[in-house]
Amino acid sequence: MLEILVVLVIVSLASGILFQAMGQVAHLQKKFGVELVHAQQGEMLSNWFQQSIEGLLPDYPDGKNKFSGSERRLSGLTTNPLAAENGVPSPLVWELAFDAGTGETRLLYGASKDAAPVISWLGNKGKFTYLDSKGELHESWPPRLGLWPQLPAAIRVETLRDGEPAIIMAVPMGPANPLPRIVDIIGAVK
Repeated sequence: MLEILVVLVIVSLASGILFQAMGQVAHLQKKFGVELVHAQQGEMLSNWFQQSIEGLLPDYPDGKNKFSGSERRLSGLTTNPLAAENGVPSPLVWELAFDAGTGETRLLYGASKDAAPVISWLGNKGKFTYLDSKGELHESWPPRLGLWPQLPAAIRVETLRDGEPAIIMAVPMGPANPLPRIVDIIGAVK
């Protein structure tokens, strides 16, 4: 009888330790699962920005979608729009807008009227910067002085993730200047 009692005490102690360890494993699994989903979501949103910039195209000198960029807004023409068919040149607008009501800065895709928020973070921080072919950063594109291609070599957006600075870098994959048209070479036919 005494042996059975000792076995029961040992089994109950082992069961208690095992259940406590399983509770901690479940807690860690839940915590890491939330972090994993958060990281994947942030990566997906970053990929949206990068893909739209990779599809940037220069517009013709008389076109209405020539690329231009400032610290808070960029616009141009892309073959990788988020809200239209890929492969078709479409107008592109990315904007950083601060909402004083919520205290958040939002990375918006689309024209101001119907812009969709893609990423948001607390505070009024964030900006676009433009990298030239020599590796120098500019706060606007085209830079003020000099002859520059229509598209920068790379575009980066500075954001915050979990209160820490984060940078998303994107590289246009097309030509930096528009390909010449017959009209541009021989002039308009009269």
